[in-house]
Amino acid sequence: SVHWFGLQSSGINAEYGEVQDFMGYNGVVQMVDEPTRGRNILDLIFTNRPTYVSEAVVADEGMFSDHGAVTCTLGFNPLAGKQRGNLVVGKEGFSALDLPTADFAALDAELG
Repeated sequence: SVHWFGLQSSGINAEYGEVQDFMGYNGVVQMVDEPTRGRNILDLIFTNRPTYVSEAVVADEGMFSDHGAVTCTLGFNPLAGKQRGNLVVGKEGFSALDLPTADFAALDAELG
């Protein structure tokens, strides 16, 4: 059993050591604090900016698999204030390419 927030394991486990090494090397922390399958936290969210994650929620098991679906809410809109080219950002923060306004002639010329 792994206690993610104290980075402790109740037994020596090679896989846990690899995950711990990955976390240390990349400077990330794990945000899921509820079991995702049975009593175990198997589905993880890693971030190097924990203050950006408002919450990580685990849905009930059984909807699509034997694991609970994990979702995370960011405390900011990562697309706010970013308009590049044909990227359209809706009021809900979703983004999409506005392909009808793309300059296909220039793309063809660039690609040859």
